[in-house]
Amino acid sequence: MSKIKVVIIVPILFLLSSLLFGQNIVSTFQNLRGSSVKAIETVKADIPNRAAFVMLNPDYPVIPGDTYQVSYLYNLKTTNLPFFIDGEGKTNLSFFGSLDTNGLSYKELKVIIEQIVTRAYPDSLPQLTIKSTGVFPVIIKGEVSFPGPAKAWGFSRLSDLIADRMTKYSSLRNVEVEHADGSKEVFDLFGAALKSDISKNPVIKPGDSITINRYDREVYISGEVRREGAFQLLENENLTKLIKNYSNGLTKLSDSSRIYITRINTINGTTETIYLDSENGSFESVVLEDMDMIVVPAKTSSLPLVFFEGSLGMKVGSTSPVSAKIPWPITENQRISTAVMNLPEGSITPVSDLKNSFIIRRGEDNYIPVDLEKIIYYHNYSNDTVLMEGDRIVIPMKLFTVYVGGSVEAPRAVPYIAGKTYLEYIQMAGGFNRDEHIGSSVSIFDRDGNKHGRDRVIQPEDRIFAPRNSPEYYFNVKMGTYVITTAALLALILSLIDVQATYF
Repeated sequence: MSKIKVVIIVPILFLLSSLLFGQNIVSTFQNLRGSSVKAIETVKADIPNRAAFVMLNPDYPVIPGDTYQVSYLYNLKTTNLPFFIDGEGKTNLSFFGSLDTNGLSYKELKVIIEQIVTRAYPDSLPQLTIKSTGVFPVIIKGEVSFPGPAKAWGFSRLSDLIADRMTKYSSLRNVEVEHADGSKEVFDLFGAALKSDISKNPVIKPGDSITINRYDREVYISGEVRREGAFQLLENENLTKLIKNYSNGLTKLSDSSRIYITRINTINGTTETIYLDSENGSFESVVLEDMDMIVVPAKTSSLPLVFFEGSLGMKVGSTSPVSAKIPWPITENQRISTAVMNLPEGSITPVSDLKNSFIIRRGEDNYIPVDLEKIIYYHNYSNDTVLMEGDRIVIPMKLFTVYVGGSVEAPRAVPYIAGKTYLEYIQMAGGFNRDEHIGSSVSIFDRDGNKHGRDRVIQPEDRIFAPRNSPEYYFNVKMGTYVITTAALLALILSLIDVQATYF
């Protein structure tokens, strides 16, 4: 026997946060409300060339306003006789007489007309065609945006006439059609849309009137079901019916032990979450209410997580100090190559320093270096680390700048330009300060502190340092200080000697 656990959680803590959350949920409900009505768009027919459609569908019912033409041979010449169906369903065929067309289809009318002409003119090869279709009024009322007559033609189906008059509360499951003889039929347009059953979306006839009722319940289901969306339920339909019949069942990834319903109290606007746990996926006893939101979680949502952090989705020139963080579920023995190659599009950008990435493993002090550049671009999996729950894969940000310092006119970080040498970066920093520097000697270091020669093609984050090597600088700044200090001391000594000679 199925065992169902129902737990209701009502917000009672963090009142301000709960109220804000409730307002967001209400807004979500308001945006979703009435979305089930959109199903009618799938059964609405758009027939731009009605006359051609009738020729291909001889069951078309002849209606007032139709215009036809019969063509036949008379004295070896083609003669055309147009005729019109009047408001009483009758037509005048000139010297062929008149005809009552009520209840006839195009196929039946074609046979009758061609027989009449053949009897009058044997071997005249008559042929009936329809030139234009007529229209007739149909009254629409009930839960509609505006009641009143709509224009129908011989192949207008129920959905065609009411699609643009539905409101957020119109029922697709309970649409009533009253015929000219007083009989009534109820049609389920949702069934017509769901199962492509045109018998539930009938052709409207002259004298029919349509009443659209208000729906009883509309619920929304998402997650691991084969068909998500909004559905209108009839009185005896429950969660099991919704999942099996309307959502086409649960997927293989569904976790039926964690299905939950978000429900709004329409009286006071509070919300609650109802968690359902079924041993065999049966929810016969679960009664759904109007505006319930049912979520079927995936089993994969409880997989262990790792986190990608750092320069993700950042563009060149970005100055934001905030690092992105992307949680990523992993399976047993999943390697970092699988995870990084399936990150959302746009996560890896030119400023992502893949070569210097590393893993911070929970509970360990040492970083694990991992060259993602080899994995992604060179398919070298020699360092393809197996991920563990809680791992943090950090991708640093590569700065597209070069720092120029020391004895230059404007020490600063300058934009990186591919293929340039140190002299071009020195010029971007205003050139050497000739009061402090002679020649063109510099020290060049990469981002890791390794020293390089002057023939190096400068790379992003390199540092170029021009030393203060001018003799004049050393004499004026360094030696000048010593000379002044020595002269001051000598003057002090001489003054002390002079004082001693005077008083002693």
